[in-house]
Amino acid sequence: MKPNKTKDADTTTSNSEINANSQETDADATSATKTSDDHQLFAIRNLLFGEQVHRIDSRIDALKEQTQTHFEELTQRVEHSLAELSKTLNSKLDSLSLHLENLNKQRMDREQDLSTLINDLRHQLIEVQQQSNKADDELHNELKVEADRLMKELNQYHNEAKAELEKTSQELSNNKADRKTLANLLASMANNLSTDEQR
Repeated sequence: MKPNKTKDADTTTSNSEINANSQETDADATSATKTSDDHQLFAIRNLLFGEQVHRIDSRIDALKEQTQTHFEELTQRVEHSLAELSKTLNSKLDSLSLHLENLNKQRMDREQDLSTLINDLRHQLIEVQQQSNKADDELHNELKVEADRLMKELNQYHNEAKAELEKTSQELSNNKADRKTLANLLASMANNLSTDEQR
């Protein structure tokens, strides 16, 4: 009984292998058939639509090339425009900076001129004050000298008149002159005093 079971098992295994091989063969055949069908379908499609597809591909390539060319031209234009804009902005910035520097220089020059003018006026004012003080001192000294001279002359005239009066009084006392002589003498003294004052 046992030997029969082993033989049956071997037979079953052999049948399974045969079936598997058969299935693989069928799959390969199916794949080969499918590949052949694809080639035929591609050949038919290429025959029917090949020229049109080629024209479309050529058109697509031309459009790609044209788009690339336009893109490069646009890029160059943008770069050129940006360069011109940057150049213009830099030029305007340089001009503005130069203008601001000139304005600042002019302001500093005006401030310097104003400071110089103020200093000159201050010095002139000091000089005028010094000259005025000097003139006041000189005038004061001149007035003092003149007052002293006049006072000295007045004292001298006073002393001379006093001496003359005393002399005349003594002469009158000694000579007992009359009133007419005394009047003439006083008139003479008055004339002398008037002459001295005119000098």
